[in-house]
Parts: sequence; C-alpha cells; structure tokens
Amino acid sequence: MKNTIIIIGILLSHTLTAQTETSFTTSGAGWFRVGGWTASGSNRGAVRVAVSLRGGSYTPQTLVVDAFKNWSSDVSIKVWGINNTYIEQARIVDDGDYYLEVYFDRQVVSNATLHLYTIEGYSSGFELMSGALQTGSGTVKSETGEVIKTNFFSNSLVSAANIIAEGDFVGKNDLEVQGTIESQKVKVTAQPGSVPDYVFSTNYELKTLKEVEDFINANSHLPNIPSSKEIESNGQDVGELQLKLLEKIEELTLYVIEQNNTIESLTVGYKKLEAKNKRLLEENDDIRAMLVNLKQELDKLKRGVK
Repeated sequence: MKNTIIIIGILLSHTLTAQTETSFTTSGAGWFRVGGWTASGSNRGAVRVAVSLRGGSYTPQTLVVDAFKNWSSDVSIKVWGINNTYIEQARIVDDGDYYLEVYFDRQVVSNATLHLYTIEGYSSGFELMSGALQTGSGTVKSETGEVIKTNFFSNSLVSAANIIAEGDFVGKNDLEVQGTIESQKVKVTAQPGSVPDYVFSTNYELKTLKEVEDFINANSHLPNIPSSKEIESNGQDVGELQLKLLEKIEELTLYVIEQNNTIESLTVGYKKLEAKNKRLLEENDDIRAMLVNLKQELDKLKRGVK
C-alpha cells in the first residue's frame, strides 16, 4: 500500500488533462457511485476525479479525488477539498467491478458536475457516471476520513492492506490530523540563531543547580520548558520543543563538565593528601623507631647506674 501511494505521487506530478465531464444528481444524502474501472481494456491505473457543485442552491465547492487500482485488489485513495461542506468523504468499493463512491450530506438536484482527468493521456479504463447517480454499495476496499471546510489533504486511510494514517485533517493550519501519522523521517527547519549553541557562549548565564532546583520546586517543570498545562491547552511546536530540549541537553553537558572538573580537582587534591599522609606515616614510623632506640639506650643507662 505504501509503495502504491508513492507511485500515485510520481504519476500525478505529470501532466493532467481533462478527459470527460458529466452532470449528475443524487436521490438524497449518502454514498453515491461517481465512476468505476468498468471500460474494456486494462481496468487499472491512476485517475483524478473532481466532484463539483457550481453554485445556485449550493455553495460552490469541489472534492478532488486521486484513486489508483492495480492488477490485483490493491487500491489507494487520496482526497482534498476546496471549500467543501456538502461533499464529505470518498471510498473505493468492490461490487463485481471496482467503483469510486462519494458521500454527500444532502440531496443534489442541479449545478453538479464530475470531471475525469487523465495522466499524460494514459487510459486507466475508468469511466464517469452521469445523470441520477446509483446509491453506493459493495465491499469497501479503501476509505477516507471526513474532509470538511478544508483546502488540504485528508486521509484516515483505511484499506484492506494497511492503515497508513488515522484521523481527519481539520483545516485550521496548513496540515492538521486528529490521529496518528506514521513516517520514516521528518525534517524540521530552524530560524537563524534559534539553535541553542548559544549555551556554549562565554557570556551565557547558566543557572546554578541550586537555582534550577528552586525553580523546579516552585513550578514543577524545567526553566524555559512549557508546563504540562500549557502543552495540553495550546499544543506544542515540535521543532521549537526539540530546540528547547537541545538547550537543556547542552546545559546538562555544561553541568556534567563542571562536575567532572570538580571531581578531577578533588581527585588531584585527594591524591596529594594521600601522598602527604603516606609521608607522614613513614615519618611517624621513623620517629617510633627512634623512640624505641632511645628507650633501649635509656634502659641501659639505668642499669649501669645501678
């Protein structure tokens, strides 16, 4: 499934050409069939379908669907909305043939069109429906989450092979997901001067460990790190938090270096004291031996006097 999606991305970066346009209506709200891989031929490949309401009784809006089917039952689907409020989801179903279906939250009676785009003239065997659309049915092979009032990609990609991402893109920012994103690599850029190598500057005011301890006791979190309440209420910029954590790591490195220097200094002092103590013990042994000799001489003198 993941490899399939990569293939779609490569294909759709090429020239797209409008091939077919049809008008349609629906009998009510719900899932309706907008097209399928039903033409004679290969019946596989990538397509882009735009489902549009052009105004009139409806707010102008479009749901763009990129769909792919290979030789076997592997399929994938990716969608994004353009001011869409009534066209909410898309899915691929197996109902003998493979079909693309879209969910409408109300009946569509006029000013509605389907647009099919080919990729550099490639024919996938996909055909658009027209007129009164057939109600959706069949075994769901891949389905998106809701895509409402957004101009961005949305997945909650559910397929028979794998789940790539869960959740809905809600559209307040460039990309929002209420759920889980799986990725092998994420690159976050940084503004000049924001990377905390400034910690190693000679004029950086590193707090003493006593000051850090007092801050933690008073606030229950590290200095310059947001509290749990702040993150729970406002979220957290991943790049910004990574830089703050790096700042703490670099400060911790300075504390470790300072502690190591202290330990080395104490070790040198200890070794000096140890050597001095050894000399004193040796001198003490010499003095003790001298006293023993003096005592023996004194005892001899005493015996001579008698």
